Amino acid sequence: MAAYSANLVLLLVIVSGGRVPLNRLWQNAVDHMVLWRSTVSLWHAGLGRDHSLLRMLVYEKGAVCLKKSRNAWPELDHASLMDDWDLMVRLLPGIALYDGSVLGYAGRWEEVMVASLLGAMVGEESLSPVCRTLQLLPPPKGTERRTITEVFDLLAFVLRIRASGMPMEDAAKAARWALDHCLPYDFDGHAFAALVAAHPSLLVTVPELNRPENYWNAHGAALMLRSALTNSVDEVQGRLSRLCDEIESIQRGRWTDDEDKIKHMVHGLLNARPYQRLRIAVLDPGDEQHPSGGG
Repeated sequence: MAAYSANLVLLLVIVSGGRVPLNRLWQNAVDHMVLWRSTVSLWHAGLGRDHSLLRMLVYEKGAVCLKKSRNAWPELDHASLMDDWDLMVRLLPGIALYDGSVLGYAGRWEEVMVASLLGAMVGEESLSPVCRTLQLLPPPKGTERRTITEVFDLLAFVLRIRASGMPMEDAAKAARWALDHCLPYDFDGHAFAALVAAHPSLLVTVPELNRPENYWNAHGAALMLRSALTNSVDEVQGRLSRLCDEIESIQRGRWTDDEDKIKHMVHGLLNARPYQRLRIAVLDPGDEQHPSGGG
């Protein structure tokens, strides 16, 4: 029954130009999604989650369509076919954690980024090295600023705890990506300081990291950077020492007398939001309230 009905639906989708609305499959139904999900569950039970028939179809905006590309994981294909986004966003972090990457998942930007960052943050290095797990994708046009900011906050947290274990090339990519896509003064300076302290030569390869205003909100950044002076080559030592002096000056309010620099910084501060630390909810064993709920 599962193979028979799945083949019929696939054939109908093919002869219909790659798209069949659910109301065409069940013309007199009251709730097409209930019937569709029941049908997909039947296919899943009869054919198995990895059957090629199921991985050729996808649900999109009220219709069954031919899939243009497969996800690397049949679990995601099944959730996508069911249009079960809650299941998909729960699967992604586990995949990133245990497989070391979510490459091959064509989903929403924030889902891919958060899963990748969580995998980089807590994954065992033997299973999911940071350089393999950390996916840095540019936010698509139209993405809400709040969503972008939340992703940047998580990225900054990951860099602060993982910078020392990142290869130089990946550290440079992470710094460049943050500088290219984040609003001025809107990124946690501790993350930049952690990257530079772990890889002082970034001051040469990523010149923007020499700007003291990138560390304005990072108290203790200068102290963190000075710890790397003894392990730096002569070319970098001068840059690092000068940067530390400028960071300390800017945090004391005596950074520069250059009027243009002062205007640039004030403009940036006025347009940035205060850095918000990552909040972690801890529930008591008997607390049944969802972490995202009120209270």
